[in-house]
Amino acid sequence: SLLNALILGELEGHDLWDRRAHDYALLDIDSLDQECLQALSDTDVSRPEMVYQWIQCALVRMVSTGVLTAPAPLLARVFQDLSNGFGKYHEALKFPDVPVPYPYVATAEVLLYVHAILTPIVSSQWSPTGYQAPL
Repeated sequence: SLLNALILGELEGHDLWDRRAHDYALLDIDSLDQECLQALSDTDVSRPEMVYQWIQCALVRMVSTGVLTAPAPLLARVFQDLSNGFGKYHEALKFPDVPVPYPYVATAEVLLYVHAILTPIVSSQWSPTGYQAPL
C-alpha cells in the first residue's frame, strides 16, 4: 500500500510529506521502523523506486531463507508482474509532462457549451409537453 500511495501521489504531483499525499490509506505503516521512514524521506532518488527495490529485496530474502517456498516458474511470474506494473508506472509518468494542445482544449470547451445550450432546446422539442423535457 505504501508503494501504491507513493506512485499515486507522484502521478498527482504531490510530495510524500505533503498533506494530500496522506489521503491514501496505508496498511500497517507502523511496521516500518523509523530508520526506513527516515531513509525514505531523505532520499534523492525516486521514492517509489526505493520502495519497489525494498519489496524485491524482501522477496529474494524470503526465497533464500526458505520462508517463501514456491516453484521457480511461480516466483519468476511474481517478479515479472512486479516489473510489468512498475513499467506501467513509468509509462504513466509521461502523461502529466505532455500538455494537451490548445486547439483541442478550445474545441472541447466550445462543444461542451454548445451541448449545454442545445440539449434542453432539442429535448423540449421532442417531448409532447414542455415540462416533460427534463425527464
